[in-house]
Amino acid sequence: MKRYILIALCSVVLIVIQFFINCSNPLESLDEGDLTPYGYDGETDTIYIVDTTTVFDTTMIVDTITFADTVMIVDTIIIIDTVIVIEPDSTGTSMACSRIVSTLKDIVWMFRNDEGDYLLEFTAFTEHDKPKPSLLVSIDGQEFIWNLFENSEFITELHLSENTMIRIRPNKPPSLGHAIDVCVNMTVIEP
Repeated sequence: MKRYILIALCSVVLIVIQFFINCSNPLESLDEGDLTPYGYDGETDTIYIVDTTTVFDTTMIVDTITFADTVMIVDTIIIIDTVIVIEPDSTGTSMACSRIVSTLKDIVWMFRNDEGDYLLEFTAFTEHDKPKPSLLVSIDGQEFIWNLFENSEFITELHLSENTMIRIRPNKPPSLGHAIDVCVNMTVIEP
């Protein structure tokens, strides 16, 4: 649409310029001056002047522009943030697994456990030949740094409060979109 307006505007400007050019140099002079022919002796003479000017000025602009533009954008993002609530079975062992990826940057596990002493056994798996970052593990407010380069397992015994929450997230270096699978076994330590 803008192009049509620009073309029409240019056409009008060209026509106006042509009009001024034609008017600025008329064929007939308005200065009457001395119109007596050279050598006129005063006798009556009839002079016929025929002045016919024909000007044909045709400006034709044809501009046909066709745009066929089809844009299809399909953007589907699925983010699944799963909070796993696990109640220990009769043997006193609970297991949970999850994955840290670019769309899910941390794992949050909420256990429905009784207060007591527990053995927590974490295992992590990274993609083959990818940098192994360290993870920050928060268990009931206590924080531990787990270096996956040194050991793919992290085992600790802790006294846990009722309904423990465990949060795991990348520390440094960041995982940069590489997936990290993490599992935990939570076993009650009998007194």
